[in-house]
Amino acid sequence: HIGKTAYRIQIEGSETLPNGTSAISATASSGGLTITNRHLEKTIEVTLPAGYGSGVILKADKANSQNGAVASPIKPDELLITVENGLSRIELPPHSVATLLAL
Repeated sequence: HIGKTAYRIQIEGSETLPNGTSAISATASSGGLTITNRHLEKTIEVTLPAGYGSGVILKADKANSQNGAVASPIKPDELLITVENGLSRIELPPHSVATLLAL
């Protein structure tokens, strides 16, 4: 989002963490949207207005995974974006980060 115009994000109806805060956090700019699923155990479906052409997700099999010299379990992958009735839907696995690029 560096060098882009930042936008306010409103998160509604999100899954919560044990401390009561939202499991989803997000930042948006004129270049796209980055969404984080902070929950360590639950996959969360996110619905947002259509307008994103592609995305990348960073995830691993375990929340405490680390990349190192021998193994790199945390890898970027193409994000599946489903568009229906003017809405985009994505699924965020536990403890993952996705970036969606604006059309």
